[in-house]
Amino acid sequence: MKTFFVLCFSLILFNCSKVEWGYKMAPRVLANRIDDAFDFNSDRFNQVRNQLEADFKSNQKELISMSVQQIDTLLALSDKKDLSKADLKNNFENLQAAQKKIIYLFRPTFEKILNQLSDEEFKNLKKYAEEKFAETNTFLTSKEALSEKQLKSFKDAMEFFFDQATDVQIGLYKTFAEKNYSFFVYQLSVRRDFMKNFELRLPDKKELIDYTLKYYSGDFSIRTDEHQKKQLAAAESFTDFEYQIWLSLTDKQKKYFKETLMSLKAEIERLSAT
Repeated sequence: MKTFFVLCFSLILFNCSKVEWGYKMAPRVLANRIDDAFDFNSDRFNQVRNQLEADFKSNQKELISMSVQQIDTLLALSDKKDLSKADLKNNFENLQAAQKKIIYLFRPTFEKILNQLSDEEFKNLKKYAEEKFAETNTFLTSKEALSEKQLKSFKDAMEFFFDQATDVQIGLYKTFAEKNYSFFVYQLSVRRDFMKNFELRLPDKKELIDYTLKYYSGDFSIRTDEHQKKQLAAAESFTDFEYQIWLSLTDKQKKYFKETLMSLKAEIERLSAT
């Protein structure tokens, strides 16, 4: 699940504790990750990296504004005395809408990659995808291994936003992960289906670009009714979990959360002056 998407866009994506430095490095970091999948030649790599840099630059103000708005929303929610699951559900839906918007802001990069996609690059992508599928399947076939991996990610997120996770919160996450294990397994089949549909659309680049953008933006128009039901059920389960976590927060954790958000907001707002 993509929680705090816009906020994490300024953190996880940049892979850096300093937002400003990370923002400047993000195009190169992303280009390297994309290159891992397609294994571009040097000219193609430079083209993609330059396009990413151009997309970041042209959309910088909007990305900053979206991040600040999300932080302000979270700060308002943290101050709300009667916070409800409906509040969190509404925020989650807003984050999904923001996710879609962000993906389309980078449409030129998608077009740069897919319009010129060569047979060799697609061959590399298929190999890369199969390696990732095999790696993911290793975790999925062992609940213990998957739980350990997911729990580490949860603890890392709690440490960043709330200083640390309590035993109660770790227990809540374990229950959530156990309840949604079948959905985690299902997600692997969704990614496999994406690769199959991606290959089928290779002859028509316009259709390929449209499908890829819709997939990464979470557009339900390319999903089956069964998928929508599973996705909505998982989102509902996540909202319940998020609400339970919020109720379990200590005063110290809430204070740390607000201080972290205010610090992030100050760093992000400094970007608007650059």
